Amino acid sequence: MSSATYHTYEAFELSGAANTSDWGFTIDLAQYPELAGKYVYFAFYARASEASTGAAAYSSQLGLNTTAYFDNTDWQLVSYVDLLPSSGTVSFGIRKLSAHATSLVYVAHPVLSEVGVPYEWY
Repeated sequence: MSSATYHTYEAFELSGAANTSDWGFTIDLAQYPELAGKYVYFAFYARASEASTGAAAYSSQLGLNTTAYFDNTDWQLVSYVDLLPSSGTVSFGIRKLSAHATSLVYVAHPVLSEVGVPYEWY
């Protein structure tokens, strides 16, 4: 974990080989039945250490989202909407996109929530 922050949220540093899946989690819908069959929003803020580096969100159902390489090093919102199945497991993750391994991507405030439900509800 790095010392970088974004709007007081601690930022995680993704480094290493180019175009790798660096961070993620899997949810078992049997443990979260309130999300089964619902649309969810997966989002995070990302900032590249240099241009031509970026980040993408992915799910095991749909693959990568359309986010690609960033044109600059400003913080960017990366988001993804996915319809969860009625049962089983679904994996979500953040992938570093880069032409080389020396660049970094900082990630802050990842969120997974049901579409249409106020964030405070969770």
